[in-house]
Amino acid sequence: MHDFQLGTRIADAVAAAGDESFFPDLKDSGEWSADMVIIDLDDDALASLDLIRQIKSESERTSLVGTARRVSKQLRDGAVGAGCSWVFTKSSLPKNLSSVLDNID
Repeated sequence: MHDFQLGTRIADAVAAAGDESFFPDLKDSGEWSADMVIIDLDDDALASLDLIRQIKSESERTSLVGTARRVSKQLRDGAVGAGCSWVFTKSSLPKNLSSVLDNID
């Protein structure tokens, strides 16, 4: 997550729900596991839809959440088709995280 302010709001929302968060460097090949992964759909360097497919193929139980500044029907359909369970705008994601976390616990 390149947006420090959004990352902080996400970490605060996750902590308020009683869970832990971390922000791995996807360039590192180290293994990690998570119950939920948030993918920045605006980050062209990530090839986000490919990353979503990769994570989903490696762990069916991991819930994937896509986020973008603006969410069009095409973007939402692409992200859901790739494996995202939820897609939110960046402004609404922190407000909705507790609901998402309730659905994956």
